Amino acid sequence: MLQRICLLVAFKVHPKTSSYYWEYRGGCYSGGEIGVYEKAVPGTDYKFDSIPIEVREDESLYVAAGNVGSHARNFVTPIFYFFGHTFLILAVLSILAFVGLFAKSWRQS
Repeated sequence: MLQRICLLVAFKVHPKTSSYYWEYRGGCYSGGEIGVYEKAVPGTDYKFDSIPIEVREDESLYVAAGNVGSHARNFVTPIFYFFGHTFLILAVLSILAFVGLFAKSWRQS
């Protein structure tokens, strides 16, 4: 007897035709099964009024894309930290030099 249904789908976009669709990828349960079953008892009446149906988006594509992005982030992040700290130090030194020159010109006038 069927207890619940779960479908796995993936969102597909076609930029050339400006269209999209949901592609069926199988079931959510072990072995790609779409349903959970239990043995029925002969002579028992079963009603199929309340079978839960789930539709889940296949996130394996996002996980794979995230892994590629994380490798790029791990390479680029230290470079941006270096530039960020370098420019922060240069900004503080520039402010100190400006204050020093302003104070020197203020004393002379």
